[in-house]
Amino acid sequence: MLILAPLNLPATMPVHASQMFAKNLVNFLTLFAGKDGIRIHTDDEILAATCVTAV
Repeated sequence: MLILAPLNLPATMPVHASQMFAKNLVNFLTLFAGKDGIRIHTDDEILAATCVTAV
């Protein structure tokens, strides 16, 4: 039996949390971007609800 016990496990978590947040943010923002620029999708209720202001 082999037991692995990293010495400073909490210090490794912020890196992964930051990477996950960045990837989620990029994926979310690409939903607004298209070939013709940024478009507000009012037909999608989730994307429309996340918009604070619309031009």
